[in-house]
Amino acid sequence: MGCNRRTREVTYDLTLRQTSNGSEATVVAEPVELYIAEGTQVRILVRNATQQAHNFVLVQPGRIEEALASAGSTEASADARNPAVVERGPWIAPQSSQATRFAAPAPGHYEFTCTCGTASHRTPLRGKLIVQ
Repeated sequence: MGCNRRTREVTYDLTLRQTSNGSEATVVAEPVELYIAEGTQVRILVRNATQQAHNFVLVQPGRIEEALASAGSTEASADARNPAVVERGPWIAPQSSQATRFAAPAPGHYEFTCTCGTASHRTPLRGKLIVQ
């Protein structure tokens, strides 16, 4: 007898919001941590609640600075050539939503960020994706 099981897909809502830290504006992700089971198909619905375009970039553990070095490039190929990048979602227009789908990587603590550069936020967006 064969097994007719499909890979489980899990959807997470991730909202990007602009906040003010004194005189400096910054963009934060809510929630800041996502927990995913190994072998899961992941769908992250990113809601951009800011006035600037942003993207979702999943980065290898400990390599976020490498990914941020390409910040500001709107070319998909910039992140595609970067070995620190695991997955890159589409650019999300202000006040819009876009889904990013990918297979959960190997267990570990990954980070996600936005590579739009410092034009809209001086402090890079940072969040964690924990695959168990």
